[in-house]
Amino acid sequence: HTGDASIGLTVLAGSKENPRDAKRLAAIVYALLPTVPSPDPQNPVSAVMTRNGPFLVPEDQPRARVYTTATLRVVARET
Repeated sequence: HTGDASIGLTVLAGSKENPRDAKRLAAIVYALLPTVPSPDPQNPVSAVMTRNGPFLVPEDQPRARVYTTATLRVVARET
């Protein structure tokens, strides 16, 4: 069985006034997403179908928040 799972990833770093660190870290996370799938039987992720972001999220807190979403194709393991 295969299916899709949607995930959201949040990076909190830096400050709202200077979100550079949060944006850079979120860009690294975004770039690493395609490395998640593998043929390892212990890894249920077979593919990254979509990636969106990173998006700077305005909110009332001292740190900058950057949000990324992805849709992963997952494979059910036999038990």
